[in-house]
Amino acid sequence: MKQATQKLLKNIKLCKLKLNFVLEITQKILDNHPTEELLALFSELLTKKLNIRQVLFYIFENNQWKLKFSLGVDHDYYSNPKIIKILEQYHDIKMIRNDNHELGKFDFIIPIFHRNKVMAYVLIGDLEDFALGMSPAVKNLSFIQTIANIIVVAIEKKRLLLEAIEREQMKKEMETAAKIQQMLIPDISSLPLDQRTKAAAFYLPHYELGGDLYDFGMVSNKEFYFAIADVSGKGLSAAMLMSNFQANLRAQFSLNIKLEEIIKNLNEIIIRISKGSHFITLFVGKYNIQKRKLIYINAGHHPAILYDKTTQKIHLLNKGSVGIGMLDKIPKIEVGRLRIVNPSKLLLYTDGVAEISLHNQTDFGFRKLVQLTATDDDIQQTIDNIIKTLNLSKENDRLFDDVTLLGFEFS
Repeated sequence: MKQATQKLLKNIKLCKLKLNFVLEITQKILDNHPTEELLALFSELLTKKLNIRQVLFYIFENNQWKLKFSLGVDHDYYSNPKIIKILEQYHDIKMIRNDNHELGKFDFIIPIFHRNKVMAYVLIGDLEDFALGMSPAVKNLSFIQTIANIIVVAIEKKRLLLEAIEREQMKKEMETAAKIQQMLIPDISSLPLDQRTKAAAFYLPHYELGGDLYDFGMVSNKEFYFAIADVSGKGLSAAMLMSNFQANLRAQFSLNIKLEEIIKNLNEIIIRISKGSHFITLFVGKYNIQKRKLIYINAGHHPAILYDKTTQKIHLLNKGSVGIGMLDKIPKIEVGRLRIVNPSKLLLYTDGVAEISLHNQTDFGFRKLVQLTATDDDIQQTIDNIIKTLNLSKENDRLFDDVTLLGFEFS
């Protein structure tokens, strides 16, 4: 009778211990205590309260298995990828002692599931110390599995919450960057041109942040510069590089130096900043309004389309160099020079327009640009027709890149 009473009291004490631990770990999870603290509590439960001698606790996080803590064994040895690979063959609680592998030194392996996927493993070993009685591990397998499951779910939810916070923060940063980028896009109507020269532009980023650029500015009261550029790659890094490039481009024109020197200087700057991760194609030119002289350099960009309304001829402006940042030193730069004698239109564009495809016609966009430019329409009408004909909008699933158009009319 006395022995039965002692056993009952012992069981009641164990049940109370388990209940108190569940309450404690639940409260710490609700109070958002660090993961390390939850793991330390679990370790203390297994060793000090349940008297288990050897423990391994693995968790699957960041697409790999990690040994979060170990007790009574060599941590580095059981962190070995060859050892970890053995885990994946177990999907049920199983006694593994004497199994023909390194984990066979333990008594039990307990898989922990979350959303029908094994997210953790608990390995325990203590049978040798309890040869004459029931092992603490055997008595508490279900409880250990339950606690491990609670902790794993808490860790997973914490991870998902942090990811959601990071995504939201990144989204806000991208929105801010996009607003700044929009502010840097110049208003073409602010270019002080005379009645003989008109300008028009269109810009549509494929994602929130774009990697295209168009820019212009007055060099003197008789001359203005203009440029269109496209950076390789996408995303925040490409957009930041292009913003930096725009600032440097403007700074170069303020120095009143030759176009070929500007190209060389920009190439050195981009090589230094990007370290070969990006390059930029650029078409840049200067136009003297009074002398009607155009000089340009096409640095690896698509050829600008010049249409002479009088002769009805198309000229593709190809002279230039390799792209900015493609090589440490640009080996050769050819400057294009011409005089605009007759009423003409000049159209510049980026990959998003030129490479738009239709029914497997990969050069459809370029051919359409030429066709739509070779008309008597003014430059604004021409760009409006291009936008409408090629459906340059977010709804067009044939657009795979940023879209930028920049045009001038010399009458």
